[in-house]
Amino acid sequence: MLEGEYEFWLDGATSRLGAGQAIFLPRGIPHSFRVVGPAPGRSIGTVTPGGFESFFGEVAARNLQIPRDLAALAEVGRRYRLEFLGPMRWAA
Repeated sequence: MLEGEYEFWLDGATSRLGAGQAIFLPRGIPHSFRVVGPAPGRSIGTVTPGGFESFFGEVAARNLQIPRDLAALAEVGRRYRLEFLGPMRWAA
């Protein structure tokens, strides 16, 4: 995480992370995140093996946004073996 505060949900467990911290989100394990701090978040990610980064490029090129374009996001995701399981039910 570069800036902001995040909450990550990974296979049923939640973690709160801030600037300077990192998390490993294994492929094939359900996960999600949200910005929870008062300021916007900024993060950087590494995806291996290569290829999945094209999902983000396609989403950006089409200006798809959550929650407005969920059907289109799901359609793009299927091409990259990504399944949206939401909506998330975050613990209070």
